[in-house]
Amino acid sequence: MPPPPEDVGLDKERELALLREAMVKIFGADGAVRGAGFQVQPDVVVTAAHVWTTGGQVATIGGAEVVVRQAWTFAERKAKKGFPPWPDLAILHVEPTAAIPLRLAESSHGVGEGLRVAGFPTTAGSHGLSILPTSIVALDGDEGEYERLMTVRLQGGFSGGPVIDPRLAAVVAVEVATKDPQQDHGGFAVSVEHLRARWPAALDAPALASADDQTTWREAYPRRVLSQAGQGPQITGEGAQRRVVFPLGANDPGFVERPALVEELTDAGQTGVIRALGGSGGVGKSELALWWAHQRRAAGDRVVWWIDATDAVTTNTGIAALADALGLPPAPTAEETAAALNGTLAGLEGRWLVVFDNADDLTHLTGLIPAAGNGTTLITTRSTAAADLDCVEVEVGEFTAEEAVAYLTATTEQADADAAERIAAALCRLPLALAQAAAYIDARGVTLAGYADLVEHDLDRAMTGKAARHQRTIDSLWDHILPHLDDTAVQLVARAAVTHPRNIPVELLATDADGLDDVRAAVLRAARYRLLTYTPGPTGPTAVAIHQLTQHAIAHGETAIDIEAATSAVIARLANLLATLDVELPSHWTQFELLDPHAIHLQPRLLATDEGLNVLAGLAIARRSSGRTADAIALQETIVEAREQGFGVDAMETLTARAELAVSYWSASRFDEAIPLEEDVLAAYERMSGDDDPATLTVRDNLAASYSSVGRLDEATALQEAVVAARERTFGDDDLTTLTAR
Repeated sequence: MPPPPEDVGLDKERELALLREAMVKIFGADGAVRGAGFQVQPDVVVTAAHVWTTGGQVATIGGAEVVVRQAWTFAERKAKKGFPPWPDLAILHVEPTAAIPLRLAESSHGVGEGLRVAGFPTTAGSHGLSILPTSIVALDGDEGEYERLMTVRLQGGFSGGPVIDPRLAAVVAVEVATKDPQQDHGGFAVSVEHLRARWPAALDAPALASADDQTTWREAYPRRVLSQAGQGPQITGEGAQRRVVFPLGANDPGFVERPALVEELTDAGQTGVIRALGGSGGVGKSELALWWAHQRRAAGDRVVWWIDATDAVTTNTGIAALADALGLPPAPTAEETAAALNGTLAGLEGRWLVVFDNADDLTHLTGLIPAAGNGTTLITTRSTAAADLDCVEVEVGEFTAEEAVAYLTATTEQADADAAERIAAALCRLPLALAQAAAYIDARGVTLAGYADLVEHDLDRAMTGKAARHQRTIDSLWDHILPHLDDTAVQLVARAAVTHPRNIPVELLATDADGLDDVRAAVLRAARYRLLTYTPGPTGPTAVAIHQLTQHAIAHGETAIDIEAATSAVIARLANLLATLDVELPSHWTQFELLDPHAIHLQPRLLATDEGLNVLAGLAIARRSSGRTADAIALQETIVEAREQGFGVDAMETLTARAELAVSYWSASRFDEAIPLEEDVLAAYERMSGDDDPATLTVRDNLAASYSSVGRLDEATALQEAVVAARERTFGDDDLTTLTAR
């Protein structure tokens, strides 16, 4: 396994100096080093419980002994499979010191690579502070409370030390168990979430990592890179000098630059224009856009950003992410976010590029496209209505005969140009089809001539219309590939065929029968035939993507694939994954956003069942909690309509949906819509459940807040007084809900 990336702008001398002050060396009674610890407040030290409880008596910070006032340790379960008790954490209340403490991140979610772990190795009697690069990956099952440290081998003396993300200038996990140096990973860590959950009430809660008040630590990490699973955008500089670059993937290894298209794209590349790469599916629009983005990144554009514009959800999410990367505050709607973004881009001195990929429904882009300033917007689309955007169009078609032959002979490393030309002709010179053909030839070890015989036989039929020919071509290639896939891989691609085609978490494709390891292995087998592509992680693929033509071939082909079972499996998995998340935790919002497009892709099916409606309702609340109020309202209005049709206007399920919609109206300051809806719902609750029912009290309190927001204070006060009286009757004077109501 290659070492993790260290190029995150480290000032290693500064980092070492700061850690020497904040790091704690813990000794036993015999004078031997037991492990490490670190300050998170002037009077609080964090370490591993087994370091402290196995004879730890003396702690030093920067070489000076400190007094430990009190210690809290947590060992609620016995060790399993050699693991320390869970969670293996100790928190020490010490006499205050003058060291600058490390800060704790809010969570370790989205953290993967490019990390740092510090400790005092005991090898050869060395007790000096050592800092090593590492990466982490979460574990499953009984070991799921831990995260495995990868790409590093630690010795004793590291236990209790911090796992630091330089991109956040904060601690994301605590090293708790070092392994034998002969093993292929460094040990295990407990995430910062577990530490925060066990924080003693007697101590002030530790502060979150904040770039604004972390000036000293930022000096050690001057080029911070914000990251999601180690794959996030690179953000360098501050303020007006900020440079934002999306993590662009690599082009296909056999990518053909196609000089005529590149020349046309370059000629249209003057700043201040919108350009659209048009053409039917599979012709390589996204590959060309990716190549162009890499050129602009290499040229030093201030902003290079990629947005999946498949639908409104992914489009709005991508725009919000760019606004956040540029330091803009959240806005209530996507249109307001886009307006603020447009103003920021217009004011940039350097060039910028924003790509809207896969925008086949151009209505999603209305009012969202940045068009001002010293930059360019590039759209890839199958729509024929691109001219309505007042843009420069570049039509992307099939490869030329020469390009197709060059691609096949280069990628297969076979020099049979005549056979390559036969294959290209049979496959309409469609780049996607040629990529799958080359992958098949490589996987099966056949010759170009042998494959030419195969596809000429299967595709010797008349087809009219370019799009129809392209789809039928991919359908036939799927028929070729299917017999060579095992059942697990077939079921995997079937499940991928019913999801949103981009950024599909591998976890979403797992089932009770096919665990994560099985799915990751199946992804690699399917990717060998170019049925899908994947994003690599420390332990295998983390997310996959599948072309829409391939999805159609799998989901609507004539082969005996049980698509209904695949759809049911994905919906069940989606519900299970969402059930583990909490809409109130900001650390979970990214996971909600990751699953959101796949739920919307399956929305027609989800709207038809109670379980599915509950899934959508949870997503809607997550949207509202994370500030995407307009998106929440759009989804909740659909849910209310489905509940009314399926259960009736006065059903409890419908009333709950209407009450949540009213809360979102209130959050969006749409009081004219919130108040009549809340009045309606309150009357129904009072009629059906009584005045003192908890649901009735919640809606009454919400209505009071709405009245207050529009200045109807007398009515608000009357409702709140009624809520207080009801809570006193129901829960008593000293109950927390009563005190909150008062």
